[in-house]
Amino acid sequence: MPNASRLYKSVFLLLRQSNEWAEIRHLYTLIWMIIGLIHSETVSLTKWECT
Repeated sequence: MPNASRLYKSVFLLLRQSNEWAEIRHLYTLIWMIIGLIHSETVSLTKWECT
C-alpha cells in the first residue's frame, strides 16, 4: 500500500469533520477498513486478510 498514508490522511480529514466520534479509536479502525476495502477491490473480509 504505497499510497496508504496519503489516503489515510484524506479519509481521516473527511471523516473527522463529523464530531460525533465518542472514541477516536473507532475512527482509526474505520479508516483502515476503508483503505483495505479500496486496495483489495472487494468486500470479502477473508480476501482483506490475505492482501
